[in-house]
Amino acid sequence: MKRCISLLMSIILLVSVFVGTMSASTVSAAPSLIGDIDGDRELSTSDVRVYLQNIAVGGAWTSAQKTVGDFDGNGAIATTDARNILTYLLNEKVEKEAVRGFWIPYMEVEEMIYNKTAANARAAINACFDDCKAKGANTIYFHVRANSDAYYKSSYFNANPKAASLLNQGFDPLAVAVELAHAKGMKIEAWINPYRIGTDASRAKVNATFLFENRYYYVPSNKDVQKLVVNGVKEIVDNYDVDGVQFDDYFYPKNSVSATAVSSFEQSDYNTYKNNGGTLGVADWRRSVVNELVASVYDVCHTKPNCVFGISPSCNFTANYDQMYADAAHWAKYPGYVDYLAPQLYVGFNHASTPYEQCIKDWDALPRRDSVQMIAGLALYKTGLKDDTWAGTNARTEWLNNSNMMARQITMAKSLGWDGIGFYSHQSFTVDSTRDATVAKKDMTSACEAWLTFQ
Repeated sequence: MKRCISLLMSIILLVSVFVGTMSASTVSAAPSLIGDIDGDRELSTSDVRVYLQNIAVGGAWTSAQKTVGDFDGNGAIATTDARNILTYLLNEKVEKEAVRGFWIPYMEVEEMIYNKTAANARAAINACFDDCKAKGANTIYFHVRANSDAYYKSSYFNANPKAASLLNQGFDPLAVAVELAHAKGMKIEAWINPYRIGTDASRAKVNATFLFENRYYYVPSNKDVQKLVVNGVKEIVDNYDVDGVQFDDYFYPKNSVSATAVSSFEQSDYNTYKNNGGTLGVADWRRSVVNELVASVYDVCHTKPNCVFGISPSCNFTANYDQMYADAAHWAKYPGYVDYLAPQLYVGFNHASTPYEQCIKDWDALPRRDSVQMIAGLALYKTGLKDDTWAGTNARTEWLNNSNMMARQITMAKSLGWDGIGFYSHQSFTVDSTRDATVAKKDMTSACEAWLTFQ
């Protein structure tokens, strides 16, 4: 209700300033976001105000402004663009359905496509999405790049070995997934791990890599790496009708670098930064280069109307900020970084270091823009878990001894006014020997009932 009132007040303000005066020279230089005339890197009522003010006084639009100003794509900037942006904002902020999403990880993608004919692969993806829909999902997070490889036709990354055969035959798993998800009335986002290469160094597409605990990663500060990741996102946004792009929690690997000393693989980049007048210490500099990539990807996503960008960070604030150099607080507070955060709240209520209630309340207290949604990422894979090894002595059997963990967590997220739920992952409905099947199935059933209360 508060958002509705705020939007109505904004409309009244727009009408009042429509007849005001404002020279075209005061309009911000156009950014890459379609419709973002004021240059703050997000669509808002301030963009509508600038449209109306300039149109009212017959202002001349620069070619750069025309590039982003034509929101409805009819070749001219007019009041229809302002009206369409306002309609978009009303639909997004007032009538937006709560998110109910399933992550489909690359392991499940491979199961659906590897050693399959095109017809059988399509049938497997279709059956998976039918099940997601039946369980109440309206959003799919589909893994398209996990280890510097692609489960789609890419100009920048080699095909994943288990997708290569079908891709060579003209079967594109992402294209089929988008088609089927939309046919069933679900949104679909392309899920990417930006820096992770994996154990196979040959998958690297640029030479700026480093090795940590037998796995290779791209160097976040390297300009060629940033260009590669951004181009990889751009080709997805340009070539597929995805509803969004999501980054996983893999930034700098946890504990891979000293917080106070520059590592050898990033030394030259840091020297260049300092020689050009940079003043940040190494930790803040790392966060700044990650922020730079995040902002660039946000801009690319927003060149497509209604395409969002989100990040699913670790639930641990300290680890995010001090060890992975992922500044979620910055992304939430300032414009031009994310449309949503989906923290991975994969912990029980009795977890020794990050108990669920405290964890979600800490995230809820994060200062953030109204446009940034909060989605609770929940550990479907832990339902019925016999031994949650790292949870602490008093919590190791919490998931085994309670068959309503997920429903309780959903209820708490709803009570805080969060915007939706994401389950990791859909393949967890297949229960392995580490979990008690009876407890797990009861918990997952109640979870799928509970998340339908998000409307």
